[in-house]
Amino acid sequence: MDPTRLKKTTDPRPDLAIVVAKQGEFAHTGIMYARGEGHSVIDQRQDYKTSSSSFEKTLKYFGASLVLAVPDLLEAEVEAFAGACRDIARNIEQKRLNFRYALKMPVAVYNEETGMFELEEGEGVTCSFFVLMVFEALGYPLIDFKGWVVRDGDVEKNRRLAEQIQDTTRREYLIQHELYSQRASPEEVGGAALCEIPVLQNEAEPAGKFVAAQIEGKDTITG
Repeated sequence: MDPTRLKKTTDPRPDLAIVVAKQGEFAHTGIMYARGEGHSVIDQRQDYKTSSSSFEKTLKYFGASLVLAVPDLLEAEVEAFAGACRDIARNIEQKRLNFRYALKMPVAVYNEETGMFELEEGEGVTCSFFVLMVFEALGYPLIDFKGWVVRDGDVEKNRRLAEQIQDTTRREYLIQHELYSQRASPEEVGGAALCEIPVLQNEAEPAGKFVAAQIEGKDTITG
């Protein structure tokens, strides 16, 4: 793990980074990328809300808890990745792309020409799975879930997240069918970007704890 690639908002802003932040009891993650003269963020919110917004708006919402995990990519790779994010963002903004919230990692196919995703397996994404899905689709898998164990507390964290869903039918589906799914926290997703990818669980966990410590210095309930 390279801890120097975890940046604060006061550091020079990179052209590509994984945003990790916390508000209240829940942590959150998304992808920050260069767009025009500034930076934007694409991420997954709860219910049916895949979001595209300015980085300034994201920073205002999360404040000082926000950190940026910078993946180890070449300049040309960063430029291409940011370009793909801009395509994805346009589809979100034009309401052509919108995922429901789900607790199980999907299998997705990405169309480079259109910037659209099609889920071959799965019901949707968490904020963590959205970031993982985009990185994997663009050729940079952050986490290898082979052998990933559902840990003590994961089921309860999934339950707490499901309980935030206002759509009662969707909430009950998640509680009945997806509570025992493998999960990666936002901190672990950000931590993976600081390592040689893809990472296994035994690498993601300590990296995630490092990111969490930089945010607040204690464990969090994450989504």
